[in-house]
Amino acid sequence: MAKIGTLLFALFGCLLVSVGAAPTANADVDKRDWIGDIINFLGLGLVTQINAFITLESLTTNLITINFDVHNPLLIELTIDRVVSQAGLNGTVYASFDYTFETPFIIKGTQTANSGTVPNVLLTQGALASLDIIPYGVQDLINVDVYARVATINGKIGIPLPIKGLKQSNVPASSLEAVLGNTEIINFSVADNQALVLPFTSSWPVLDPSTPFTIHNVSSAPLGTKLPQGICATLDNRDSDGNTSSCPHELWIVLDLDQGKWKGFTNFTLRLSWPAYHPTDFHLKIFDPANLVPSFRVSSPGISIPVRRKYARIQAVHSGVLTPGVRLDNASRYTVPVHVILEPLYLGVLPTSVIPMVMAVLGVIAVGLPVSRKINDYLQAIVKDADEEAKRTAAARKKD
Repeated sequence: MAKIGTLLFALFGCLLVSVGAAPTANADVDKRDWIGDIINFLGLGLVTQINAFITLESLTTNLITINFDVHNPLLIELTIDRVVSQAGLNGTVYASFDYTFETPFIIKGTQTANSGTVPNVLLTQGALASLDIIPYGVQDLINVDVYARVATINGKIGIPLPIKGLKQSNVPASSLEAVLGNTEIINFSVADNQALVLPFTSSWPVLDPSTPFTIHNVSSAPLGTKLPQGICATLDNRDSDGNTSSCPHELWIVLDLDQGKWKGFTNFTLRLSWPAYHPTDFHLKIFDPANLVPSFRVSSPGISIPVRRKYARIQAVHSGVLTPGVRLDNASRYTVPVHVILEPLYLGVLPTSVIPMVMAVLGVIAVGLPVSRKINDYLQAIVKDADEEAKRTAAARKKD
């Protein structure tokens, strides 16, 4: 209780500073920086658990998803809007992220709450090196800045309170383990299509040579749902993430195949990967611009320019087995982090990401063949000498 009392006194002093003076915004923030020092000194341990999930895609992207539990020691509600964090072990930073919550992260007074999924956490030492810290079962928060509001009401209003330089050692990370991912792949060929103006697709996420990889959260439909195969009637009302409230279990992505080095390829592969702990069935389908014409009013540009642009529709249905006694509506709908990768196919069959491995194998073969030939010749010579020696020994015995 003494620690909490000290923290409350510090917060009260901070509120007096913010209300009484604060000539500039920067000065206000500087005066509040000591709140982090006080929390560190008291050793309150605001973060009680870290859960990090490394998928197969993480081995190539060095990106993972996490969630974490935060305890609010105050009697009043605390809302976190943004977290900038560096975490690791023994002074070495292994993970960092800067995440602004789309929905404010609310922790009621004296309670503990989970942050929900935080995507795009960068493994600064690489995915393989980060696997070494899994057996320790803990992580250190090396430097954390929290942009919060105190005395909020259901996440609304409240008094801004940036807390900088938070540190915490030995945060439990018992769920920090590599997990296998599920994968769905569709290969498709490309041909020129008539250029069509589809204004509603301008806000959709785009995959191109400069951005061939993206991560999105997709809401899966309830278990057993039969999703329509036709194009959603409200496709032109989608938001910047390619989602719409009318068709919440779909994600649409623009495949821009006319840019850069992709111009020389006619075959591509679109790959989805998601954590195995999310039981979900994904369905992929590729559409040409002309496929959208019957459903929406579109126009053609003044000059007909052939394009190779396509559109990918991703649908998700929950496929997990329900625990007895759990209501279907509460258990069958999940938000699934999906990794989407678009790659050209060399020779029509080899994805770009496989080329380094193929080249490595060919290099080993190129070096190994001459070496193995010399080794084989050497062994053959030994065998020949041994055989001749055996024959001489046998002949000598016959003479005796």
